[in-house]
Amino acid sequence: FTARRANQALAWLWTEISESLLLRFKQHPVVERRLRELEDRVIRGSVAPSVAADELIGTFLQGEPEA
Repeated sequence: FTARRANQALAWLWTEISESLLLRFKQHPVVERRLRELEDRVIRGSVAPSVAADELIGTFLQGEPEA
């Protein structure tokens, strides 16, 4: 029981981290502006999903743009 409970707690931890990061990622002002365009380009096949993801993740990791 204790081991199962510990595994559940870890799963919840990672779920919380994943959901929080994804929400913050999607709300990043530059990511939000680029996301639709890159999604369309991925759908059309003009950019690889990995390239679009790398660009968006790089943008996100650079932090919030200054106003």
